[in-house]
Amino acid sequence: NLGKRISVNQLFLCHDVSEKACLEIGASWPLKPSKEVHPSARFAKKSSDGAKRQTLDQYIESNTVKRVDLIKLDIGGYELDMLKGTVGTIRRFKPKIMFELTPYILEEHGSSSLELLGIFDAVGYEVSRSVFGSAVSLKDREILLNLPRGRSINLWARSR
Repeated sequence: NLGKRISVNQLFLCHDVSEKACLEIGASWPLKPSKEVHPSARFAKKSSDGAKRQTLDQYIESNTVKRVDLIKLDIGGYELDMLKGTVGTIRRFKPKIMFELTPYILEEHGSSSLELLGIFDAVGYEVSRSVFGSAVSLKDREILLNLPRGRSINLWARSR
């Protein structure tokens, strides 16, 4: 029964669990244009007030999770912050990770594509364009690091 194997939780997964971290996040995609909408990504920022902040490693530990097969990230530039709080889980369970690489949004949050790809290198992961595809070559990696502003790409990371 699939329902017994899936747990749904509303958490703000991050590395810095202080209340001052990430006061607003892109969490709404309005259909009508307005000055509050990001010019390229088209999201509107919403307050993270009241959201329970936790690292994924803390969640896994406190809920005695026995298996993690997949982590899906689409968190508007906070991927690096979230992954820093997930290193133990990645090393222990070696899940496949699907993520969106959006260089200009990462830069707006004080990080970079190079840092994001570097965290995968640090935990022994390779990056590919599909779940079972070949690892991204150095030439492809250069292309990924230089995506034009306003562009993004979905990628997979998996244990080498």
